[in-house]
Amino acid sequence: MAVLYFTGFETGDASELSSLGAGFSIDSAVKQSGSYALKGEGDYAELLAVVGLSLASVWARMYIRPSGVPASPAGAPGGIVLRHATDAEVYTSIATASGTGARTIQLVHRTGGGDVNLGSAWPIALNEWTRLEVKCVISTTVGIAEMALNGVVVETHTGLNTGSAPIVSLSCAMGNDVVGVANIVHHFDDIQVNDAAYPGSGRIIGRQVKAGTPTYNAWTKTGGATIDGVWSETPYSAALNAVSAGASQAQTGLVVDVAAGLNPIDVNDTINACRVMCVANRESAGSAYSAYSLRRRVSAADTDEAMSFASLDADLFHQGSIFTATRTALQSAEMGAVVGTGGGGREDLTIHDIWLMVDYTPAPKPKAIIVPQAAHRASYF
Repeated sequence: MAVLYFTGFETGDASELSSLGAGFSIDSAVKQSGSYALKGEGDYAELLAVVGLSLASVWARMYIRPSGVPASPAGAPGGIVLRHATDAEVYTSIATASGTGARTIQLVHRTGGGDVNLGSAWPIALNEWTRLEVKCVISTTVGIAEMALNGVVVETHTGLNTGSAPIVSLSCAMGNDVVGVANIVHHFDDIQVNDAAYPGSGRIIGRQVKAGTPTYNAWTKTGGATIDGVWSETPYSAALNAVSAGASQAQTGLVVDVAAGLNPIDVNDTINACRVMCVANRESAGSAYSAYSLRRRVSAADTDEAMSFASLDADLFHQGSIFTATRTALQSAEMGAVVGTGGGGREDLTIHDIWLMVDYTPAPKPKAIIVPQAAHRASYF
């Protein structure tokens, strides 16, 4: 299994998205796991959550929670939208069943010839989280479209013409509302894109920096005496940060324990993917000053990944590559950054906040075994 992308919106804002767009916001009141989820409210809208893909086969997961506000009986994309480079797509559609008011979800294939409903419309719970997963294989003759609800594959369609262009993006979509009725509300959480298999059940958590002396501690802290005082704001704070002041300077922080706090990872849980993210600012001019490296320190070994700035004097979101690690290794992990040598390395690099994001699958809970009590025998004297 190869995890290509995941998000639980745990930066608490739009930092890791290109933009939120009309009708969408980050919500801390309703979430599947972690501290935040994406909220969509209003008439039909899409949020481009994942871009830069180029896949002939994709398995995507999101948790979706439709509200009780009626959706249009006609249906519209709701949930996952997998868009091809040619603007064709495989998507799920949410509608209100005629006569019952129940909400349904259906798999749809859109091509140049229009939308084709695939299979049946399946009931989806209101005001509850449903794990929605979609598989799409690109081929002009043996294409595949598939949908699973809460781990059960309910629709499989083979021999399709899904085109020849790769899948390039994933969007979160909310269906049409009904004229004259309150806005429809959908929540989305814990998205994963995979190129080998269904992601399955999952939670996505974010951890920042805790108190303690890190291995690297050379930067100047603004707004706090220690690194945990400035790298622990979600959403990020521009007023609290750490700033480099010399060539080759490094700064890390101890990662908050993944086995404690909100949604702790248990010893029997499976860690699927990890990623370090930050909001950074380079206060200089010229391309010579635009590079630095994100650093993660796992199992006492440093991994540096080069980052660059598309623009300077602006707060930009950067993320490292996806990696895996054990629960034990993450419990002693550090994360931070290092500036380079030469002219660029001597200029100020500011990191406002930093996160370790983890996608993991909770272990199945053991079933309780009920042992019947022995029957009581009556005694007669």
